[in-house]
Amino acid sequence: MPYNMDKYLIYNTEEELKAKASEEAIANNLGYPYAGAMMYTTQGKYALGVNGFTTLTEEEEALVVNNIP
Repeated sequence: MPYNMDKYLIYNTEEELKAKASEEAIANNLGYPYAGAMMYTTQGKYALGVNGFTTLTEEEEALVVNNIP
């Protein structure tokens, strides 16, 4: 297993994705409104890169994927 494997959370809506990205940015006092890379999936959903996120809950950790569908 690679040491620095990419981690993503998949969301049904852009609003859900932005809420999590904003939560991480605020928690870490970032100078911009969102944290993480935001991408579209081939299934019409939204993927957020969450490597290094400090705000992931246990439930979110269980939903993390290593590849974007």
